[in-house]
Amino acid sequence: MSSPSRHTGAHDASSAPTPDRTSAHGRTGLGELMTAVAGGDQTAFGQVYDLLAVPFYRLVLGESRREDGRTADRAALDAWTQVWRDAPLLLHGSRRPLSSAEAVAWIMDKAREQRR
Repeated sequence: MSSPSRHTGAHDASSAPTPDRTSAHGRTGLGELMTAVAGGDQTAFGQVYDLLAVPFYRLVLGESRREDGRTADRAALDAWTQVWRDAPLLLHGSRRPLSSAEAVAWIMDKAREQRR
């Protein structure tokens, strides 16, 4: 996984899932994508990464520029690893897909945790 600061995206913007656009796998929005990630879907994880890599990286890096790029890259990688590993916890036994807002808030919390 390359640094989001140099991220070019494996998918172009026209294929990115949004609430009113369906992905190649029939999912719409980040909530449904993260529900799929919670079930172990690596393709959905890649789509989530493509959609959120830049704001996620910026949040990990934070407003402080004290960390060098390698430290920030490592923190971002650790945070994305946590997103993948902890995704099953998102569902908390729920049978409904997450909302996009719930998914984004949870993912960005993982980025914030790396700043602590």
